[in-house]
Amino acid sequence: MTIVLAAIAIALAAQPSDAEAQVNGVLNLFDGNGDRALDGEELFALLSFTATLNNENPDNATMDEAEVRATARTAMSVLDKDGNGKLDRDELMAMHP
Repeated sequence: MTIVLAAIAIALAAQPSDAEAQVNGVLNLFDGNGDRALDGEELFALLSFTATLNNENPDNATMDEAEVRATARTAMSVLDKDGNGKLDRDELMAMHP
């Protein structure tokens, strides 16, 4: 779960400084269907993006696609508080430091 939070934190950190703007930035980048939430495939895309960034630096641990998919499934099961299979804005905001 630490990897998931770190990956999302990386994506959030690449966005503007206030929490709302950061979450909106992540949704703008990874919400492919425009429903203002991240479904399993969109969360996989986010985690794949951050894993790719890590893979570019040989000092960082790498994850293959299967590991990223497993991490996305675990993250969704833990972070999706309403159980609808999506991380909505409120669920993403709740993760923000």
